[in-house]
Amino acid sequence: FKDIKNSKIGYIIRTGVGKYQAKALNENALSNSWRANTYVSVNTNYPIWLSKQKNLTLEERYRYSPVPINSSLYINATLDSSYSFYENGKYQNTIGARIGPSLTMGNFSKKFFDYTKIMIMLGGKFKQGGSPFAFDEAVDLGTLNLSLTQQIMGPLLLHSEFKFNIDRSSEFYGKVIDSKVEARWQRRSYDLGIYYNPKKAIGGFTIRLNDFDFDGL
Repeated sequence: FKDIKNSKIGYIIRTGVGKYQAKALNENALSNSWRANTYVSVNTNYPIWLSKQKNLTLEERYRYSPVPINSSLYINATLDSSYSFYENGKYQNTIGARIGPSLTMGNFSKKFFDYTKIMIMLGGKFKQGGSPFAFDEAVDLGTLNLSLTQQIMGPLLLHSEFKFNIDRSSEFYGKVIDSKVEARWQRRSYDLGIYYNPKKAIGGFTIRLNDFDFDGL
């Protein structure tokens, strides 16, 4: 990430080649093919409103987070593109964009309900070609993402996110295409989580370690 006039710009470039065996797109059978893929993403957030920093002690600022949190309103935007080529001559190219606000309320320093974050993202995607694999086919060309994170007590957070298909030409229009609920125990240097994905009926545990290069007080 790079800071440019209070906004942050980040990018991802990923490429790879592999031999895949997976379910065919329109058949109840496995398909085998080499696949070469390149993915590029640029994302940014721009501050619309930033609250004044409260006079908090260092312990209060870093009690539950590796970075200080203040109330704010940002506009987030992402532009991405993917290029995939297959050994049978097929290809699939996509270019998409997502944009929406994220609102943060609170400082995450008190013991109860001092942190709320709401994010909304609208996305659209254009596609050329198609994939021989079901997992790789771009089908959700219009999406709406909603997420909510809420402090309950101390370091305990509840997080939920839902993704809807809003492409009127899709057979999945209006349906939830991805979802996740998570309970997270968050401290400055680490957080522990347990999550469940109702859409995919899978769950698991997460462990995150923060700031190996932390040089603050």
